[in-house]
Amino acid sequence: MNQEADHLYLDRASCRTLLAWLRDFAWLSRELENVTTRQTRYTGPSERKAAETPVVFNPAASELAREVREVLMSWTSNVCEVRQLPLPHPRRRSVAALAVWLREHVMDLAQIEPARDAYNEIRELHQKSMRMVDRPEEQEFVGPCQSDVPGVECDGVYARRGADLKNCASCGVCVDVPAVMAATHETLAARLYTERELVQALKVVLRRTVPRQTVRRWVVDGKLERRGPAGLFELGPAMELAERAQRRGGHAQAPKM
Repeated sequence: MNQEADHLYLDRASCRTLLAWLRDFAWLSRELENVTTRQTRYTGPSERKAAETPVVFNPAASELAREVREVLMSWTSNVCEVRQLPLPHPRRRSVAALAVWLREHVMDLAQIEPARDAYNEIRELHQKSMRMVDRPEEQEFVGPCQSDVPGVECDGVYARRGADLKNCASCGVCVDVPAVMAATHETLAARLYTERELVQALKVVLRRTVPRQTVRRWVVDGKLERRGPAGLFELGPAMELAERAQRRGGHAQAPKM
């Protein structure tokens, strides 16, 4: 993978963001089905009491679910054609299954010329799906504010997953969320960590919790090596181990929705 790094049409920070969106489609596909068939809405108690008899079928949700599957299938086919990979079995072409396939082949996707188009299309569908299921999200830390306003100190930027822009709560500056995340990831990847610090860095970059006992087990098993005289750890190898465990359904805790 390192030998092909110079041929990527999608930078590694964007690949990590794309992985998070694709991971979300596992539950988004189920929620879209719920909205399609039962008009499910995540509303407050007062709104539910006032609601009229629910509509049995939601054509907009049905159309969006169809669009998501078609786009994921299209990019899967594109990657297979260019990278000379076999197409997934016809029984493995649901939204959830296609999202898993693209996550497992994200570096193949990053090496095809229209990779940025795939990124933009999947981002748009992720945002549409989140709005359709109307599921509340907690805001997560994405990095330091980009403001250069003199005399103003910002605590950092917090945004919902999938957000592109966010006004800083401290200074009001409009922040480019993907750019801040990319800069944050590059900064985090450039330094070494103690075991405790590594757990926190993984949470920021992966946007989910990797339990400290999991990191400890990697160290004991020799999967995660110490670096330098201080015996610290690199972020990159830990991220690869966490992603591998996530694909296997391992011990890394699922992201909070």
